[in-house]
Amino acid sequence: MNVMYSNSDFKKFLSWLREYNKSAAKKVRIFGVDINSRYENQINYIDHFTSKKFAIPLDSIRFMLESKLKYMLDWNFFLPMPFTPEEKQYYKASVGQIIEFVTSMEIEDTQKELLCYYANNLLHYLTFDRKEREKHMAENINWLLARHPDEKMIYLAHNSHVGNQKKQTGMWLKKMFKEKYYMIGCCYFDGTDSFKQYALGNSQPVINEAIQGSYEYLFNQIKEECFYL
Repeated sequence: MNVMYSNSDFKKFLSWLREYNKSAAKKVRIFGVDINSRYENQINYIDHFTSKKFAIPLDSIRFMLESKLKYMLDWNFFLPMPFTPEEKQYYKASVGQIIEFVTSMEIEDTQKELLCYYANNLLHYLTFDRKEREKHMAENINWLLARHPDEKMIYLAHNSHVGNQKKQTGMWLKKMFKEKYYMIGCCYFDGTDSFKQYALGNSQPVINEAIQGSYEYLFNQIKEECFYL
């Protein structure tokens, strides 16, 4: 799990959700939608469930992504990945073959959907940069909802992603879904920033109490552990 979700509250939520799904007629499912450097497990999943039929092209894609992401981190993360035309052609053709094979597999629909989702997700890296990352996340959400038009989705992410300002994922979602997309903002009085603590190695992850007169300060006067306004 990504470090920002590696905390007791989120683990309690997942435990509750597992129990809920045991008896729920309509189960809740969790999908990752981010396009960052999280391709490794998706490649491994495809490799395993296709019985390593595409082990060689998947290894090639893994190597390409590893080297391109390293280049971007070393030089400029705001530019697209530096694929050559030949690499792009090989990459697209390989993923296309995987999707075609998965579509013809005799497996349960949820498994097939996840494999196709991961394979489609790999294609996003061909144009990946910071700006495109936001658009691709929205496209992943749209892809999933298009297959489940009667369901609702909660997109859980940082404010800088969910907002509908320019170049944010929320902007693309607002264009796609109009008034069907709305935001719920969360705030807190004090706490610990687990992202800074674990991902950034920050020695001072404790968040000071909210300043007097702020919304967070005033809400804290209401002695409820958690509530909605």
